[in-house]
Amino acid sequence: MGPGLINLELARRAVERLRETLGEGLIATDVWLVEDAVPIVGFNSQPVATALFHQITDSIQETLAASGFPALSRYYLLDLEGDKLVAVLPMKRYRAGMLVDKKKSPLGVVVSVALPRYLALLDEAVRAGA
Repeated sequence: MGPGLINLELARRAVERLRETLGEGLIATDVWLVEDAVPIVGFNSQPVATALFHQITDSIQETLAASGFPALSRYYLLDLEGDKLVAVLPMKRYRAGMLVDKKKSPLGVVVSVALPRYLALLDEAVRAGA
């Protein structure tokens, strides 16, 4: 793997761990490279949603910078109708997103357990690929 590339095996393990943590509550997740917004690993991959959330994240980052606000940190959440939740994790060269059914995976588990663990495992995959 070249400099700055993610270790795909570790990224796949991160996805599997997320699936174990959230169980049936995880509807979909994707990890993508910022340069092209194409999913590189995932579960029930959603390339159209990935492209959309990639654009939304760019827009949020640009708006925050232009407004003098602090930059995005570890993640942002969208609370959707039908007890669904989207989480987007804006990492440096990579981003990840997930769609969760809150009836099957409570918000506390998502925010306190799943997101921090997923971020740590994806960070490890990036460091191992460097």
